[in-house]
Amino acid sequence: MPEPNNAMRSVRAVEVFYFVVVSTYLSIVMCGLVVTRKLQPGVTWMQIRKRTVDRIWPRRTHGTLPHRHRSRNNDADRIDEGIERWKRHSRSQLYLERGGEVIPPPMQANIGITDICNLQCGICGSQNMHQPVNRRHMDMYIFERVAETLFPMLTTVEINSRGEPLLHPRMPEMLTVIASHDIFLRLQTNGTQFTGRRLENLLKVTGEVSISIDATGKTFEFARTNAKWEQVDAGIRSLMDRRDPEHLGVSIYPTLTAKTIRDAPKLIRWAMKRGIERVDFHRYDPIYGGSEEIPSDDAIQHVLGFIDSLDPDHPIEVSLDGVTRKVGALPKTVCPMRKKPANSPRPIGSDGHPAFECMAPHQLVDIDLDGRVSACCYLQNQTLGNALTAEAFADCWFGEEYIALRHSMLRTSDLTPLYKTCQDCVAGRKP
Repeated sequence: MPEPNNAMRSVRAVEVFYFVVVSTYLSIVMCGLVVTRKLQPGVTWMQIRKRTVDRIWPRRTHGTLPHRHRSRNNDADRIDEGIERWKRHSRSQLYLERGGEVIPPPMQANIGITDICNLQCGICGSQNMHQPVNRRHMDMYIFERVAETLFPMLTTVEINSRGEPLLHPRMPEMLTVIASHDIFLRLQTNGTQFTGRRLENLLKVTGEVSISIDATGKTFEFARTNAKWEQVDAGIRSLMDRRDPEHLGVSIYPTLTAKTIRDAPKLIRWAMKRGIERVDFHRYDPIYGGSEEIPSDDAIQHVLGFIDSLDPDHPIEVSLDGVTRKVGALPKTVCPMRKKPANSPRPIGSDGHPAFECMAPHQLVDIDLDGRVSACCYLQNQTLGNALTAEAFADCWFGEEYIALRHSMLRTSDLTPLYKTCQDCVAGRKP
């Protein structure tokens, strides 16, 4: 074997030098972490090692993204809590090996189970499209696969279809599946289907029902074509009489248009009489296919004046465009996501995360009729994978594109959001 020359000795000396320096540094930092954290229960040595490495080599650009990525701006508590949620899944080992020790699982899934509706509302472009649409329900097999893949680690499931979710023929079984996982349900509905097995199974879940009602009486029937006010009112009375307020909250989500805004005071009085906990007004936002008009500023001010005149001691809460105008009683059912940063761009101090412009890529998945995954409802044309198996979801959630999207949302990043839709949303423009 030939003797090593001087060049080889120099290279080996440099290698040994860097090995000693890095090893010593890692040992010092690890010891410091052990002392400061006192090795709290559930904190593994592997977690400490990964966090130490990430302090030394934080990611700053897209570049060649590492398989296990963690921004230095992610808080340790969120990651630790995420590890515990991964462990609730029967395939936790797969998820943790693929990156779950540094990337928390989603907390909420928005699932579109149908795009069929029994109404044709002037505010809704989805049901007024001019081109032919192949409308259908999600197959129960797809729902079961998504539930098996995602539900064990979720805190919240939101059913917010482009149609009326309670029309799905297997909705009673779907509600039973959700209840079996002890997940908080957020259901958006037009309020026409509170009957039979649908209502019976809905009463068994813990969550909140948000009913799209814009007015009362004839004005309601004008705004919600094919709906009958007496039927809707009777169904809501039945829901309110039979539900357990400790487990199921009820709110309404009225859209204020130039026509329905005149009925807003009457709608509030009706909600107070029925025992509705919250009224979340929002101004009509013209979308493709919608046929309504935006209310005037004077009409908005009139509604705000009426809200401000309400009895402050009444338990109902009233908001407009996400801003609370009348504070209500403390809700008896609170969605877990209300305690987390918003899944939409918000400033720091206003439900915004201190490090990220938008938390949707970290906390939310949007699931379509075929089980495909998008980052949010505005990005449904940007499919990132599917949630039909644990392996497929791991490929998606820990994939480079999802990681790049999360990283591009850093407030301190010199990068713009990955997608044009996200750039518009962060900038305050309508996507």
